[in-house]
Amino acid sequence: MILQQTQPIELSIIIMTATFWPSPPATVTCIFPRLLQQAIKSFEGFYLSRHSGRKLSWQPTLGSADMRITFKSKRHEVNVPTMCLVVLLLFEDTEEGDTLSYQVK
Repeated sequence: MILQQTQPIELSIIIMTATFWPSPPATVTCIFPRLLQQAIKSFEGFYLSRHSGRKLSWQPTLGSADMRITFKSKRHEVNVPTMCLVVLLLFEDTEEGDTLSYQVK
């Protein structure tokens, strides 16, 4: 699988107060890939420079992402939940035959 990044990440973010945002499910820990961390950090810098005293809380279980991917020589455009995006980005730097593993805590 090749995840093609032909252009920078585009973010569309909805900022809502805690009283309007749906209650998040049980606490979910999500470690964003470096690619997403850079985009998040950039947005946080922009937002917090204009709104002092506010705190951003990212809800990865409530978002989605549009991706362009190549799988078995075919190009696809897919919309996936943010958590799925995080998993798919793990494959970005793998070569054919590489394996990935995980540990359940």
